Amino acid sequence: MKSMGHMFTNREGLSLRISKVLAVVAGLAYCSWPLGYVLNPPVSAKGLASELAALHQPFDWVFIATDVLAGALVIAVAKLLWHRDDGRMNKVVLANFALFGLLTAIDALMPMSCEPSLTTCPSLSHQPMLILHGIASIGASICLFVSAVFVWGKSVD
Repeated sequence: MKSMGHMFTNREGLSLRISKVLAVVAGLAYCSWPLGYVLNPPVSAKGLASELAALHQPFDWVFIATDVLAGALVIAVAKLLWHRDDGRMNKVVLANFALFGLLTAIDALMPMSCEPSLTTCPSLSHQPMLILHGIASIGASICLFVSAVFVWGKSVD
């Protein structure tokens, strides 16, 4: 029978366990939008998830904080797994995963100033932060997609 102490003496095994827990917490934090149905029903009924974090929305800080937390935890997971000797493809996955985390946090820290589903917003030329928010959001989505494609491709081999 193996002792429980062995689980915690193997540094790589411990890093893997910690990264799994952090990844689950990051996923739960990133999927905070269902809280919008309770905290901000008008936006949840019509708007984008980003509108829940828009400036001056009720509980905007909850959605900003959970996205920043998710991004930070994703970066931590990528850092914990980076030192594993799993090959070049995994480095590509982890680099894109870390970029997803970084861009998610940046996106959250530049919330929308207007909710298109509730009001008429000024033109994009009058909202430079919205353009940066959109670039970060799209970049995060692309990085997550690239990570998923590479993970899927590896599982097919």
